[in-house]
Amino acid sequence: MEHMILNGQTRRDLFQYFPLLQDDTITVRRIGKSDTAQLKELYDQPLNDAYAEHLAEECLRWYKERKEIAAGIFTADGTLAGILEIYDVKKDSVTIGYRIRIPMRRHGYAGRAVELLKKHLSENTDVQRIEAACDACNYASRGVLEKCGFRQTGIRGSIVEYECQLYGQSMIQ
Repeated sequence: MEHMILNGQTRRDLFQYFPLLQDDTITVRRIGKSDTAQLKELYDQPLNDAYAEHLAEECLRWYKERKEIAAGIFTADGTLAGILEIYDVKKDSVTIGYRIRIPMRRHGYAGRAVELLKKHLSENTDVQRIEAACDACNYASRGVLEKCGFRQTGIRGSIVEYECQLYGQSMIQ
């Protein structure tokens, strides 16, 4: 388990433990087999049982292989609102993405999950920059990122790129 020192504090490797992030309205946690039924409804077209179970297993495998953290965003009553993914993990930066189930959209779940993640990363890891991207026409996602303190860094075709600095200055000049 690798520990870093940054600003006088011990920092943990992002894959040292699976994060459990929580506020008064949501919990961001590991997706398990018990979540398969709700996971089926994550995408615009429902997944079949076998694929939903496979997806839950893949989330665990990605974490064990240190490739990605795919966590469920759950409401206070345990309903799966969406998924938050952390990938392209480097020593000082990560890329994030999220997907919210259609009936759960526009209730602030993505923004709360991103804010909880920012707090976790700044307090517990050596991550200094978070990157994200979304389709230029996805105004809801762009609004989430901008409300959470991300700034636009570029456009690649129809994709708008963003970054959020947890410490110091932007790496994009």
